[in-house]
Amino acid sequence: MNFDRRLRRVTFLAAVLGMLALGLGEMHPVYLSLIAVVAAVGWFREDREEHSLLGPFSLNLIILLSVAYAAVDYLWISESWILSLAHFLLIVQMAKLLLPKTDRDYAQVYLISLMNVAVAAIVTVNVFFAITFVLYSCTALLGLVLLHFHREVDGSRTMYLPAGSEAVRPTLSPDMRGVVSKRFYRMILTVMLVAWLCNGAFFLVAPRLQSGFLRFNPGSLLMRLSGFSENVRLGEIGRVLRDESPVMHVQLRDKDGNTLSGQHDLYWRGLTYQHYDGREWQAVDPGLKQTPMRTRNFPYFVDMLTSNRLDQIQWVEQSVILEPMGAQTLFALPGLLSMRCPALPTVNRNSMDETYRTAIQLTQVMRYTAFSDFSDPAHGLPSDLLPNKGLLTQERREAYLQLPTGLSPRVKDLARQIAPPGDNASLHERVRRIQEYLRSNFAYSLDLKPNPDVEPVEDFLFSRKSGHCEYFASSMVILVRCLNVPARLVSGFHGGEWNDLGEWYLVRQSDAHAWVEAYIEGEGWTRFDPTPAGGRDRAAATLALGSVGRWLDYLRTTWINHVVQYDAEQQSAILQHTRNASLRLRFAMADTLAFVVRSAKATFRVLTDVKRLTTTEGMLTAAGVLLVSTGFVLSMRWLLIKLGRRLRGAFVERRARRLRLANVAFYRELERMLKRRGFERGAGTTPREFIRFVATSWPDVRPALEELTNVFYDVRFGRAPLDPDQERRLRAMIASLRSAPISPPA
Repeated sequence: MNFDRRLRRVTFLAAVLGMLALGLGEMHPVYLSLIAVVAAVGWFREDREEHSLLGPFSLNLIILLSVAYAAVDYLWISESWILSLAHFLLIVQMAKLLLPKTDRDYAQVYLISLMNVAVAAIVTVNVFFAITFVLYSCTALLGLVLLHFHREVDGSRTMYLPAGSEAVRPTLSPDMRGVVSKRFYRMILTVMLVAWLCNGAFFLVAPRLQSGFLRFNPGSLLMRLSGFSENVRLGEIGRVLRDESPVMHVQLRDKDGNTLSGQHDLYWRGLTYQHYDGREWQAVDPGLKQTPMRTRNFPYFVDMLTSNRLDQIQWVEQSVILEPMGAQTLFALPGLLSMRCPALPTVNRNSMDETYRTAIQLTQVMRYTAFSDFSDPAHGLPSDLLPNKGLLTQERREAYLQLPTGLSPRVKDLARQIAPPGDNASLHERVRRIQEYLRSNFAYSLDLKPNPDVEPVEDFLFSRKSGHCEYFASSMVILVRCLNVPARLVSGFHGGEWNDLGEWYLVRQSDAHAWVEAYIEGEGWTRFDPTPAGGRDRAAATLALGSVGRWLDYLRTTWINHVVQYDAEQQSAILQHTRNASLRLRFAMADTLAFVVRSAKATFRVLTDVKRLTTTEGMLTAAGVLLVSTGFVLSMRWLLIKLGRRLRGAFVERRARRLRLANVAFYRELERMLKRRGFERGAGTTPREFIRFVATSWPDVRPALEELTNVFYDVRFGRAPLDPDQERRLRAMIASLRSAPISPPA
């Protein structure tokens, strides 16, 4: 492969990698398809050295159309200036790849590809961006070096001749095979590794901002999560149950720092809903104001508990990485005690139902830590930790007993039939009977055909008798309220898939779930789940991660947690670990030095004691010292001889080089004389090529020029000696050339 083709190939590859990094950020099939088509066509034409698919006029027209499209995209399609810029850059780069290229065009391709990668770093958290970025860095560095060589070579091909002379182009271009060799590629790789090490060190120690200086609202890129807003229409959660998209990754640790695995019955609470109008649930809470809670300090819940009570509870730490979903809900296990979120100074805390929401929509990956009481997962916080000891006011009790207007009497009759008011069963047992009734007599299904003319709960209980968790939970809330027991609907997620590589739970949209919390006197709010477990398990089993899926999930989450979400807290932890490691190393070195000093003192005492020296211990010690000393002396002698030879060789080589440079001073004088006569040698032109070019306009002196050049090669590279008489003769030839007239060729 010749040099020009190699430059075209590397430039093309760098441009495609830049576009691919940007295309992976949005993952839009249209743009990915365009990138694939342009890559295939461009590579085919590069291989055939064809560069006339588009012309300059076509490029200008495409740029004008791209500007117009970017404006339309910003105003009506993506509504994001970053995405509009990304689309504009993609289109322009595609056009540039199909145009004939000069050195200036190559430089523009590299500039646009760099902008593509920079924009992609803003709009994507995809782990494939990391792979693309590494490949792009290596390719772009290699391409820029090749482009520099290409420009230097082109510059050396034009000779500057006297005024009136005809410009001459060389018949031979410089041979780059000796330059672009294996050693050259090793040098590029070494430079890249050093650059990556320096960049990595800077990334680790650079000050971290509390919030980024450039905010990006992804708009159309957001994974919209239904069923977690203030108002939820019955059936909305069912829309996400078929979606495999990840929602969050959670690591669980107990208060001793041990990782908790194998926990399958996990309920991640999101929001609670109180008011049901027959079609829609509303998170209405009369008279309640959500209070901002600081989230940066861990010991928040210490104020809620006495030290004895803190030791008794089994709290669990949840490290959550929440995907950008456009919602405001933060999820955690029941019994939430506290929350820490470095990216948000405060969150809104509902003190009565222990739910937490952000003040803004989550449009970026969010990392936070929650602490929950895991002593009794079926209950929320113990009643003695709740405000007013968890007692409901009359107003709140009536709110949690609300029934939709026009509720069918059949629903109330069914509740009394399942749990007759006259029996001696406890309130908890009566509620549990409703749960078991729904589990045993109804089927789990995602294929719903609701009757729009009938209230959904009534239609589910008496007609369809199948549905998903939202219908089961809504029906149980209504039936429990018919028994005069306060109840509320809770939406969140259930379960999660364990990833043994990262030791975390992967929670998907398909894990979205709804259940019931009923207020039992003396027990507080207690969880009940009327949805049949078999249906949920079968739905989750179809989405199990394989070995490849676990690795991809591990790489993606590790990338997000340790690179995308790298913050001041993680930086402090790394610096603390580094400091501890340095202290351990210093202590180890001090202990080693102390051991050596003690051993030396003990050996000295043995050697200076005549009585001990005549014993077996003394003779062995003396022999050991003699052996070590002899080895040390021999080693030092070998090192000194080796170092002396190397220094002597370097000195001889340096002296010879100085002599060679001094001996070829006549050639430097020749170049200065020719430059004054109007001939200048380019940086990429060899002395022999230079003389050939000069001889085309000054043929009378060709023999003298060739003799001077041959002597230069013999002395400079052949290490031939140059005696004083020969040097005087060469300088006399140069002096005669100064006055020789320039005559054009016949």
